[in-house]
Amino acid sequence: MCKLYSLNCNHLLTKHAFHTADLDTWDRRLRHTSNQCILDLATKQLTHGMLINLSQSPPKCDSCIHSKQGHTPIPKIHQGERLNSKLGIIYVDLTGPEAIKSVSWNLYVMNIVDDHSSHPWTFCLKVKSNALFTLQSWACQAESESREQIGIICIDGSKLKSNAMDAWCDANGYTLQITAPYTSAHNRGIEHMHLTIINRMHIMCASTPSIPSNRWGEFAITAGYLSACTPMCTLGKTPFEVWHGKKPDLSHLHEIGSWAFPSSSNTTQKSMSACSNVSSLAIPPILKYIIFTIP
Repeated sequence: MCKLYSLNCNHLLTKHAFHTADLDTWDRRLRHTSNQCILDLATKQLTHGMLINLSQSPPKCDSCIHSKQGHTPIPKIHQGERLNSKLGIIYVDLTGPEAIKSVSWNLYVMNIVDDHSSHPWTFCLKVKSNALFTLQSWACQAESESREQIGIICIDGSKLKSNAMDAWCDANGYTLQITAPYTSAHNRGIEHMHLTIINRMHIMCASTPSIPSNRWGEFAITAGYLSACTPMCTLGKTPFEVWHGKKPDLSHLHEIGSWAFPSSSNTTQKSMSACSNVSSLAIPPILKYIIFTIP
């Protein structure tokens, strides 16, 4: 005998169909930043698209402990005052070569930090000689975006010192300053930002052993982007907001290793059944593209 039942759906709420991420999930989405940064983002409303459940305490993260304990803290001593305009002073730091070439054959990492906003930009380079061209391209984009002109370019030691660099600075009216290596007081936040990015890169490599180690280039760029989206105590907001004038939107962030299903652009395909069973490991979609690994 077949029985029919009536279901009243008037009192059902759509929020029950979604899972609100907890503090541990956002720690993985933000690539193992500090818990205080996550709490500040959530409680002080410094970002958009961050739904979080703060009812549970985060568990101990072994990847954070193992990756951060081997570094010597940099003294938080700065000389001078922070400028009131963008691009008044920019700090450039170049590190490398790395022990392993990235999947794009890169060996060097270059970080650029604006003194006013503390906004970092991270670039991976194949050879050290590409640093000047990358800096020139970034300078054109940054000046066009901020409608300000670069005043002083501060580099660490003699890594980027060259005749071509001097000629470029003279032609554009930039002042080139060279500081002693490993002097965080002269370089303001570039040494701290560089260590933060490197730490996050190492943590991402340690927490995702299934991803090849030659993906460190994408991890470094990801760490630089997320460092701009996390608050700084000296600013009271995120560097992203100071530079762009708006709060960052973190709703697009996913954990490394999230499942993704690429859709075929073939117009002759009659259904999604041919591609719906494709499983992929995705590097977080913050670089305007997603890297897929087909198992």
